Amino acid sequence: MDFWKNLATQYIGSSEGTNVLLLLALTAFGMFLHHCRSTESHEQHVDASTSNIKAPKLNDRGLGEWTPLKFTYPAFEPCLHPLTDIIPAPRIPFKPGPHHVTMGIRSMSWEKWIELDNRYEDYYRIRKHRIGTRGDKVIRVLRDDSNPEIVKGGGIAGFWRLEDKIGMPLEEIHTSGNVPQYREKLQASMARFFRRLAVDKPVERNNLFIQVVKPAGEREELDPEELAWSESTNGPEDGFTLAHEFAGEQRPPTVEQIQVRTERQTLRRLGVSGGIIFTIKTYLVPVTGLGEAGGRLGETLAGWPADVRAYKGASRGGWWTVLEGYLWDKQGQT
Repeated sequence: MDFWKNLATQYIGSSEGTNVLLLLALTAFGMFLHHCRSTESHEQHVDASTSNIKAPKLNDRGLGEWTPLKFTYPAFEPCLHPLTDIIPAPRIPFKPGPHHVTMGIRSMSWEKWIELDNRYEDYYRIRKHRIGTRGDKVIRVLRDDSNPEIVKGGGIAGFWRLEDKIGMPLEEIHTSGNVPQYREKLQASMARFFRRLAVDKPVERNNLFIQVVKPAGEREELDPEELAWSESTNGPEDGFTLAHEFAGEQRPPTVEQIQVRTERQTLRRLGVSGGIIFTIKTYLVPVTGLGEAGGRLGETLAGWPADVRAYKGASRGGWWTVLEGYLWDKQGQT
């Protein structure tokens, strides 16, 4: 305990920051042990594996109302492999053909909630540095019992800023970011989903963006992929504004600078509080390393309508033309 407090004080330097980092550190450590070492010790007592949770209908509760439920995290086979042997396995949501705007959620098996791999130490060093240099701009917790539908906590992003999003209702998070067809295709279904999400029904989803990084000789040693903040794509972090397009000078990238950025997002509801935990794990894959999957990426991009292309930044920085030409050449070689 004293170790984590000292670490927090060293990198944030305030009692509030100490508490936040302590909480995050202990949570991460507990998740690591839970995922890779132990499946035996659970304090709650509802067996999710048999889906026998007894609860009032979720639609019948008022806004902010929740009946606490005891819950037992299901047992699963422990991971006995060292992290150095676990290769990252991103699931890139290629969707050849016409683009359909949906939530894209699917059921998640309990043993897959927190996925660790051989990039864990690299990502830890990036997070540690970011917390130490950015402080409450990247970690913040709101305590607001009167507004249960408001985002109350956050962590380290890379394609958006926590200070812009935290405290917003679900609808405003998406409208402020100009999410394509949100009102027409997503608003009602997302509201229903978040209201109805059951304690024993965790889900996951993936998204897809294209990100540009600096040329090989100009990249930072700590974070060459710009995981912490996508400066080459979105400009300087402190000058970023919601739904803006980076207007700074940008050289057209080479194909070696272009990578697929995909997030694995999970959502599960907690039994006692009723709160929903939303986790994000980011994978960055160079397009030159996609192999045969490059053809599916090309078909996916071809299906994006104009509003989706704009949202994904196709007009920004010249990457669209470079990537399109590369993928067409690859298809011609097969």
